[in-house]
Amino acid sequence: MSKTKNEKISNEEKDAKFRRISNARAKKVIYELGRLVNMVSQPSYTITDVDAEKLLKAVGISYNEFAVLYEKLASGQSVKSGKKEIKDIF
Repeated sequence: MSKTKNEKISNEEKDAKFRRISNARAKKVIYELGRLVNMVSQPSYTITDVDAEKLLKAVGISYNEFAVLYEKLASGQSVKSGKKEIKDIF
């Protein structure tokens, strides 16, 4: 009898795949945040307190959503996450 695709993938392989993909995505997030930091520190850009608050709020909301999702998963709750529309900050 042939195994299904899910049966062929062991938990260890799923863990390795998660680590590989999430590591790449986290590095992109950190890289892009660094680019924002660089913009703030450059004399060729001006950032107002209002703009800074908008950026911090947008990043903070996304981080909080990630943290809440993780906490639910860690406590054994089932969660659904879908693609979220990303709106302009300014």
